[in-house]
Amino acid sequence: EHDDYKARRDWSLNFLTTINMIRKDFTKASECNDRLLCSKGLYPRVTSAVIRMNQSHDEGALQEARNVLFGCILESSMILPWITSYYMDEGNYDAVIKENLRAVKVYTEFVDVGWLYETLSECYEVIALAYAYKKEYDSCLCNLEKACDNAALHDKQGYQITYNVYDTAYDIAIEEAVRSSCRSMLNTLASSEREIYAPIHDTEQYKTIIAKLQSANK
Repeated sequence: EHDDYKARRDWSLNFLTTINMIRKDFTKASECNDRLLCSKGLYPRVTSAVIRMNQSHDEGALQEARNVLFGCILESSMILPWITSYYMDEGNYDAVIKENLRAVKVYTEFVDVGWLYETLSECYEVIALAYAYKKEYDSCLCNLEKACDNAALHDKQGYQITYNVYDTAYDIAIEEAVRSSCRSMLNTLASSEREIYAPIHDTEQYKTIIAKLQSANK
């Protein structure tokens, strides 16, 4: 309690949480765990869900565990653009492709959350952009098509969501105004930042992508 070294205090609380869970004293376990929010190297949100599920095997406990899981997916989707930007600035396009493809594998399993279709669309467009910089235009066009398809899937749901860094997937607010993922992609492709796509503008594949986005945006 009186140690000035925060890491020691936090790990002591972590061990006390674990000991009390083993003893099935979930009240004390929660009291210790609740003091660990934002502690580096520890995962109190996960522990909280585990405590809840040990206390009661009901729908509420399961919902709390799902909130933690979907919250992690949400946080991943928010940090990925910054990772992408870092590698883009370095000109490390292979790393951009790798990071986004890895994210796609995860996000694809969670598209029933809904808003992840737009995130998938953005991932595929970034992959396409990296391939454009590498002048691998077949792969570029292939991923632009996937970006287009996921944008259309997002828009078919008929709603738009907003969130901030403190929300879980179940705290996300639904807006009255519908925002079009297809329109966002059209605007992105028309921006000066996407002039790198110029060599593929006259291909039938690119024209088809633009036509699909324009049609879905009407």
